[in-house]
Amino acid sequence: MKTFIYICLYICLLVIGLVLPAGAQVPIQSYRGQVSVKQNRIEREGNSLRLDLTISVCGLSVGRYQTLSLMPMLRSDRDSVVMAPVVLNGVNKQKMFDRTLVFEGKKAADGDAYTVIKNTPELIREIPYELSIPYQPWMKNAALILVGELDNYEGAPLRTFVNVLTEHLDIP
Repeated sequence: MKTFIYICLYICLLVIGLVLPAGAQVPIQSYRGQVSVKQNRIEREGNSLRLDLTISVCGLSVGRYQTLSLMPMLRSDRDSVVMAPVVLNGVNKQKMFDRTLVFEGKKAADGDAYTVIKNTPELIREIPYELSIPYQPWMKNAALILVGELDNYEGAPLRTFVNVLTEHLDIP
């Protein structure tokens, strides 16, 4: 009888151990529903392509020591260009960023990021994203994609997400 009880307890603990970690990962895997991009304007001005986007972020679950980089990207069949990322830091990762900013300066702290902000899941943030890049002919019918990369404490990628915003840009 005792053996039967121990077996039942073991099975229950095993099931709980398998279900809890999977449930804890769901908010990160479904980030696309919590990030939206509004295309205010994408146009060609002479030899440059001007992008005016608004990236809205709400309720993202980024771990304390993690970083989520949201990178707009233009991609055609053969060519692509990745633009400067919007970086959302977890609580402790933001403290590390602030220290680096004070001691080593802005260039060392944010590198090539468009902006770096602390993730606050309870707030709705609208991040204006305005950028001008050199225009190339392949961009005329390129796809606009948002790539999200979740990095761990050391900066190694944990997950990568791809969200196609527009299949074909119509740039005159």
